[in-house]
Amino acid sequence: MNWFKENKQWFFSGIGGVILTIVVTLFLTLKPTPNKNGISIGGNINSSGDTAIVENGNVNIDKNISDSSAKVNVSGHSYGDITVQGKNSTIIYGIQPEKYANLANEYGVTKAAIKCFFKIMDKKHVSPEDLDNTFRQIAKRHKALQERLKQFKYLIDTEVEQLREQAKKAIAIGEYDKADSYIDKAIQKQLDCVQGIEKQTKKCKLSTAEMKADKAEIQMVQINYKVASRLFKEAAELIPEGSELVKAEYLKKWGDACFDAGEYYDAEYPLKRSLTIRENILGENSIEVAAVLNNLAGVYKFQSRYEEAELMYRQSLKVMEKKFGLEHSCLVSILNNLALLYKSQDKHDEVEPLYKRSLRIAKKNFGSESQIVASTLNNLANFYKFQGKYKKAEVLYNHSLKITENILGKNHPNFASILNNLAGLYKSQGNYINAELMYKRSLKTMKSNLGAEHPHFASTLNNLAGLLEFQGKYKEAELLYRTSLKIILKKFGKDHPNYKDIVNNYLSMMLEKSKQLPIKNLDLGDFEKERKIGK
Repeated sequence: MNWFKENKQWFFSGIGGVILTIVVTLFLTLKPTPNKNGISIGGNINSSGDTAIVENGNVNIDKNISDSSAKVNVSGHSYGDITVQGKNSTIIYGIQPEKYANLANEYGVTKAAIKCFFKIMDKKHVSPEDLDNTFRQIAKRHKALQERLKQFKYLIDTEVEQLREQAKKAIAIGEYDKADSYIDKAIQKQLDCVQGIEKQTKKCKLSTAEMKADKAEIQMVQINYKVASRLFKEAAELIPEGSELVKAEYLKKWGDACFDAGEYYDAEYPLKRSLTIRENILGENSIEVAAVLNNLAGVYKFQSRYEEAELMYRQSLKVMEKKFGLEHSCLVSILNNLALLYKSQDKHDEVEPLYKRSLRIAKKNFGSESQIVASTLNNLANFYKFQGKYKKAEVLYNHSLKITENILGKNHPNFASILNNLAGLYKSQGNYINAELMYKRSLKTMKSNLGAEHPHFASTLNNLAGLLEFQGKYKEAELLYRTSLKIILKKFGKDHPNYKDIVNNYLSMMLEKSKQLPIKNLDLGDFEKERKIGK
């Protein structure tokens, strides 16, 4: 017996010895009284207490053995720690039948559940002084569990519902192991459901993202770059875990669309995220990483972060050359971009060789009349104009215009950009009439395609303002300078080189307009207010 094993030292010493003597005396003097079922109980009592009641049988002990220290009160019912097992019967804690029923009624549970409560306490070797509190805790949790099962609101499967009903019935009679087994089956069923739903949800998210990207590409074709950037952003945010490379692709497209929209600071975040994902998964020397490096470098160039841009262009070029060789088509854009960067840094000796190499590779891979050849011709023409080689520049501009018009049409931003550059050439040559016409054509096309707040639009406004200034049209020029300043200040801030250039142009014109006054007396208060525009 459990109680005997745990208390044998006590049993054979002190008070236990006295009780042992009494028990032996009673055993020798009292004759067993047979019950109706022929079960003879003449001993086998582990601890004295109230009269033992045998389930499904009648046991009479002529004389009670009383030891008040062994009695424990559970919810107002007195019982002793007595367990007597016979062939067809079990005594549970010596509880009177009516008291046993009262416990079930009091707690609103079945008698079978009460029986299980005591079995649990016996199995866990609950000490007599803790029986009352433990009984109450078990009963309370049992009832709470039953209520929880009643209140379950998320059943979506009939089989799961059946399993929970079986668990409720098992709990009602205290068969917790069976209930646990039913719940396990229900959980597995629901987990299978969750996995299926998650798998389907992932497919739906990927499909939705793909369609968002499709819509974005449609907007890119229509030169609606801002709308496209928003759609690419939404596509990237839909991508679930486990599809990181797909996410990286949409992030790159989001950044590229922001760049095309002139939102250079907005372009940085998605491009950097795309770069990080690709580097972590594909490695720093992958061509996918090189592609993002090239585009992010372009963003840094427009932010005047030239050193960072140069490092990225160089790294991108190195990876592509190693992967594809020195004459591959993918090198054209990187060479062009690096040449543009060096021009901005006044590294003029390195510019022309890069453009010429880019042009040679472009013609070899794409043909002499391709758009990428047209772009390279335009860039090289800009450099020749900067060097004062106007005839060379004019030939290249006209050739670039012809190719672009044939491929993209006269209403494309690329065509407008070349018109702007050619107008600048005419201005340098003193051909103001043609220059003004081309600037205005360029502005009209840019405004309709890129919007009136695009940095390219602002640059062309500045250029036209300079032309009007040369012609003495100060009032018109001032308005254009101020509009250009607002756009650039809003996009880049007052520390950007483009902003500073326009400021210098504006001040120069104001000085020219007020040349009768000494420079030191020029009131720049209005210009200082201009610096606050857009803040």
